[in-house]
Amino acid sequence: MYVNIGHSEDVIAAWQDDARPEDSATFAGDAPQSNARSADAAALETSGISFAAGPAAPAGTMFDSRLSPAPPGAAARAAGALQGAGAQASAVPASLGAAGDTGSAAPRPAVPAPAGFEEPAASLVRERLADVADEVATDTMGSVRAVLEGRDAGAPSLMLAAHMDEIGLMVTYISDEGFLSVASLGGVDAAILPGMRVDVHTASGTLRGIVGRKPIHLIEPDERKTVTPLSSLVIDLGMKPKRVKKLVRVGDPITFGVGFERFGDDMAVSKCFDDKCGVWVACRVMEKLALAGRAPGDFIAVATTQEEIGTRGAMTSAHAVNPDVALAFDVTHATDYPGIDKTKYGKIVCGAGPVIARGPNINPVVFERLVAAAEAEGVPYQLEAEPSVTGTDARAIQVTRGGIPTGLISVPLRYMHTPTEVICLRDLEATVRLIARFAQDLAPDTSFVPGLGGAVTENAEGKAADADADADAPDASAAPEEA
Repeated sequence: MYVNIGHSEDVIAAWQDDARPEDSATFAGDAPQSNARSADAAALETSGISFAAGPAAPAGTMFDSRLSPAPPGAAARAAGALQGAGAQASAVPASLGAAGDTGSAAPRPAVPAPAGFEEPAASLVRERLADVADEVATDTMGSVRAVLEGRDAGAPSLMLAAHMDEIGLMVTYISDEGFLSVASLGGVDAAILPGMRVDVHTASGTLRGIVGRKPIHLIEPDERKTVTPLSSLVIDLGMKPKRVKKLVRVGDPITFGVGFERFGDDMAVSKCFDDKCGVWVACRVMEKLALAGRAPGDFIAVATTQEEIGTRGAMTSAHAVNPDVALAFDVTHATDYPGIDKTKYGKIVCGAGPVIARGPNINPVVFERLVAAAEAEGVPYQLEAEPSVTGTDARAIQVTRGGIPTGLISVPLRYMHTPTEVICLRDLEATVRLIARFAQDLAPDTSFVPGLGGAVTENAEGKAADADADADAPDASAAPEEA
């Protein structure tokens, strides 16, 4: 999420060949499992939700890259890919534990995608959706869009945007002693950096660096009370100056040197869940729709760039796609831990379901249809007030061209813009179900003009649920019944 200078680190699932066969069953529409972790949660864990890929990644972690080929056609290709995952299924790595286990998984590295340098993540998105989408394209901003054509030419097209960039640093100067000075890419808190391990991404490969800090013994008492400004921090590569200057160039990006780990009760911790988990959701929704026989209208999944420094990829993507309706997916601040003022920021709880935003940045018809879809699908949800522009891609999409009706869905995230962002895996599963239902409910006659649109869907029993009006509701003008 973009918060003034950035609101999004990112995490996208890095699927492995040992994905479980029950995961494909869930995709086919089966009900979630009743054990401690559903099939989708197991898949998320197995994937590492961290883009655990890249040049140094072990074989079999390339985000669906090794699934067997399938026949032409988006639905067939999607089904074939998932069947391939099941056919190749093996035991879950011991480090991940069995279904229902709440033990921790070993941390896995995340594919780097700092703002302006998203190509490693973009490559994984293209690879994952190649066997699902009818078309996959990358624009000059680096954003990736994949199109799944709809089954009804008259139905509204839906764009789902999630940004793949993460916050990070950039090399600004290399000293004669071989130490790196840096500036921020997005909203980086200088207070968390001292003592941190980082990855410096160079043309010749990734180098491990350490953000140096004087030991407490050598820090004056008054100095201990202040945060060292970013401009005064240096990165130590542990190399001779001549070698540093040979390998590193001014402008090279830097990311936090940590990865994905599962812990607690269906919880996960990593850098850049903001918002690579959203890219995972977008990919997952497209796969689910393909297996379900497509949505009524075209579904366009877009992995945007440079959200952390001003929602730039969303601007250009929305202009190019020009959808009839759009959803932005991001993370939002969980307020379920000490020190957060709920009277100011609302009550947002990890594990209580996706968060549906409401406010001027959000089209009211889209909002009502999201709520109706959640209730019809039986998905728990939370509401969030956004009284101004949001710190997400929604801010850019809404005002593109003549205005695009836009909604915003988020998952609660603790400790945003730190190396230890925390989410609940169940929230991601629920979000996929919600968005897929929203897409399926878009009929040809849907209007998004405020006051003229409809928010009609069907609940699990097949009964119509109309957020605008209920024919059986009592006359609003009638006197209220006595208690």
